[in-house]
Parts: sequence; structure tokens; C-alpha cells
Amino acid sequence: DSVTPLSAAKTMSKGFGNESATLLIQDGFGHCSTAHPSICTAKAIAAYFHEGVVPQYGTKCKSD
Repeated sequence: DSVTPLSAAKTMSKGFGNESATLLIQDGFGHCSTAHPSICTAKAIAAYFHEGVVPQYGTKCKSD
């Protein structure tokens, strides 16, 4: 969410603990990841929903 400062997202993610949360950073603009698409982000979302695999904390994806 482009309105949320990255520092706040990092704090919130760490508040859930390493076992319960991760943080994927998409280098783009817009309100959500669908506003500025990224194949990298889409693959990470699909891997989570289809295989239960979460990206490593701090994974960075570029917008296409």
C-alpha cells in the first residue's frame, strides 16, 4: 500500500514475529499491487496460495 510508509510496514511485520509474517516490497506506485503489476509479486502471491510458500523477509520485486 503506497500510503503506508515502508518503515511502518516493517515495524508491523516484525510485530507479528518471524514465524508468522514476512514482508515483500514492490517497487512501484498505486494503492495496491494490482495498480502497477509485477510478475515477481504475482508469482510470490501464487506460491503462497497454491503451495503455502512465503517469500523471504525483505524480498524486493520490481513493477513491470
